[in-house]
Amino acid sequence: MRIETDTEHIICRTARSYGQSEDIGIYALASVVNELAAEATNVIGVDAEILLPLHASKSHMHKLRKSMEHTCREHAIELLDVCAGNHAAVSQCMVHITGLAKAPKDQEWYREPARAGQDIVLTKWVGLEGMLRIASERESELKEWFAPSFLSQVCSYREAIFAVREI
Repeated sequence: MRIETDTEHIICRTARSYGQSEDIGIYALASVVNELAAEATNVIGVDAEILLPLHASKSHMHKLRKSMEHTCREHAIELLDVCAGNHAAVSQCMVHITGLAKAPKDQEWYREPARAGQDIVLTKWVGLEGMLRIASERESELKEWFAPSFLSQVCSYREAIFAVREI
């Protein structure tokens, strides 16, 4: 969604992430922040909603929340609100992130939509989030096949899912 004022665009983007990893909130956060960075110059902030199955512990919810708060501080992102709770309709953890940003109205690329023949630029690695999720959620299985140093290296790429600097 995009709202226009006389001088700027207000842009809203949303992402959801599901899974067992304690980093699912980070994946949704990175998705929203990267998308906003590609469209705007100033991220205003993000809202987070965490939904867990009824059987999930409060400590798991707390870890998800703290992980997102820490990551937001590291990347100078304002975490506007976090709503968390257990819900009967949820079978695995779900994190829903909504972010807002603003951009000056006079930015060149806002004047017309994308056209055939324009360049597409890819930064970082395709599949990075998937690799990190598998490493986190299937760690015990992967330890049977890969050296600990390799798995440690894979996990060290976690911060690389944020591409704001490159964008």
